[in-house]
Amino acid sequence: MAKASGWGSEDRGFKSRRPDMKKLTTDVSVEFHVPSFALAKKFYSGFGFAVVWERKNGDPSARFLVMRKGESILNFFGGDETVYS
Repeated sequence: MAKASGWGSEDRGFKSRRPDMKKLTTDVSVEFHVPSFALAKKFYSGFGFAVVWERKNGDPSARFLVMRKGESILNFFGGDETVYS
């Protein structure tokens, strides 16, 4: 069986394009596109999630927020009204 190239786990036959990146081990990883990082932080911190990374300046397509609780990760993109367009 041929191995696919690209992002993914070595266990699944994929090789990372970035050897310096560590393998992501998580029980849940979800992506949301939201108009407000502040509201997302307020809401999900109520469930015990904490901000681990945030980039809110620059190109709207490059803005993101990452929150984590244990091994569960939430990824947010947008942070402004551009998510509606």
